[in-house]
Amino acid sequence: MKNKIWFLAIIVIIIDQITKQLIMSLIEYGSSTKLINNFLYFSHSQNRGAAWGIFQEKTLFLILVAVLFLIYLIKMIKEDKELEKLDVLAYGFLLGGVFGNLADRIIMGYVVDFIEVHIFNYIFPIFNLADSAIVIGTFLMILLIIKEWWVVGRNKGK
Repeated sequence: MKNKIWFLAIIVIIIDQITKQLIMSLIEYGSSTKLINNFLYFSHSQNRGAAWGIFQEKTLFLILVAVLFLIYLIKMIKEDKELEKLDVLAYGFLLGGVFGNLADRIIMGYVVDFIEVHIFNYIFPIFNLADSAIVIGTFLMILLIIKEWWVVGRNKGK
C-alpha cells in the first residue's frame, strides 16, 4: 500500500509541474484567459507567499515549513501499520501537493498559480493543482480523524 502513496504523489507532482509549465509558456505573466465567463479563468500568477497572500516574500520560511511537513508526513506513513485506501489518497495528495509547490519555491523563488474562480462577486485567490491536492488531502485526513474518533468512541461503550 505504501508504494501506492508514492505513486500517487509522483502523479500529482508530474501533473502539477506540467500544467504550470503549460501556463508559463501559453499565457503571459499577469494575463488571463476566460474559460467560463464570470466563473473560471486561467490567469498566470506568481505567488511569493502562501494561501490568501500571507507570508509574502518569506520564501525561506515557507521552504522550511514545507520540508518539515514532508518529514512529518513521511514519518507518519512509515509508522502507519494499517493503511486503508483513504489513507493512501490522503497521504499521496498531501505529499504530491506540498512537493509540487516546494519545487517551485526552490527552483523559481515563487509558486506558479493559474486557476482563478469567481463565485458571485467574490474572486477566490488564484491557485494551482498542487494547492488543490493539498486541500483534498487535508479534507481526507480530517475524514480519517473523524472516522477514527467515531470508531474509538463507539467501541469505548462496549
